[in-house]
Amino acid sequence: MRISLDGVVITTDCIRLTNSKNLKILCTRTKTVCKTEQEIHKALDKVYGGYGELLTRYDNGYLYNFSVQYPADILAERWLDAEGKGAWFADKEDGEVMVKVFGEDTSTKNIKEAYTSKVKDLLEDKYIEITFKKKKKDWFVFSGYNHKLKTIFYSKYYFTATNNKNKIMGFDITYSIKKKKKYAKLVEIINKSFKVNGLDTIKKHRVNRIKDMIIGEGREQCQVFMNSSGAIINTTCLQLTNSKKVKILCTQNKNMCKTLNEVKVSLFAPKHITYRPSYNCHKAHTHRQIKIT
Repeated sequence: MRISLDGVVITTDCIRLTNSKNLKILCTRTKTVCKTEQEIHKALDKVYGGYGELLTRYDNGYLYNFSVQYPADILAERWLDAEGKGAWFADKEDGEVMVKVFGEDTSTKNIKEAYTSKVKDLLEDKYIEITFKKKKKDWFVFSGYNHKLKTIFYSKYYFTATNNKNKIMGFDITYSIKKKKKYAKLVEIINKSFKVNGLDTIKKHRVNRIKDMIIGEGREQCQVFMNSSGAIINTTCLQLTNSKKVKILCTQNKNMCKTLNEVKVSLFAPKHITYRPSYNCHKAHTHRQIKIT
C-alpha cells in the first residue's frame, strides 16, 4: 500500500471495507487482519517523521545487491556512479544534507580489519571527532563531527566475505550541525531501510559451505550464492527454463546465462573438470521467478 501523510490511500492491494462503526478499514484478502486508515496513517507518520508522502527505493541489485529507501520530496538524486557502485542524494532546497550509498570491493580480510581501516582513515583528518562507534558481526557504524566544516556525519558499513572477493556496502550521511534536529529522522529512515539483500539468509547458512559466482560482465551481470549441495541460497539472477527444459540463471537482459549444473561445477568441482560454455539465452522462456529473502 502507498499512502500520503494526510491519510489518502494512493494505491493498495488491500480490500477496502467499512466496519460496524462506519469507519473505513483496509484488510488482507482473507480479512483476517484489518487496520483503519487512521491507524495506518499514524504508523506511517512514525516512520516518515514528516518527511513527505512517499519513500522511494534505490536498488543496487545487479552489482552489490543492496537497497535503501529515501523521501524523494526531500532528497534529489545528484549523481549515479557510472560503474553502478552507488549514488549521491542531496536536499532539494539547500543541499544541506548529503547522502551517499555505495558498494565497493575491499582488500581487507575480515570485518575487524575493515573496521580498523575505516577508523584510521577517519582519524587522519585532525578536524574529525568520533563520538560514537559500534561493531557487530556483519556491520559497524560511526558518527561524530567535522569541526572544520561544522557538520555531523553518520556512517554505517556492512562487510561480506565470499570466495570471489570481499565487499563493503553502506552509506554516509553528512549535514550541518545547525540542522541536527531537522535531519535526525532522515538518518533513522536511511538506517532502518538500508538492506544488504540476502545477508540474513547467508548468515543462517554459514555452517554450510557457500560460494558465489558472477554471471555476465560490466553493467550486465548478476550474482548467485550456492551451497555445496547445489541449492541456491540467494541470487539476483533471473531463474528461467530454456527450450530443453533445463533450469538456467540469466542476467536481467537474458544475454548471459548458465545452467544450474554449470554454476555448481564451476564453484565446487575439482579444477581439472571442464564443462560446456554458457547458453545463448534468446530462446529461454520464463519459469517461476523466486525471490529469496
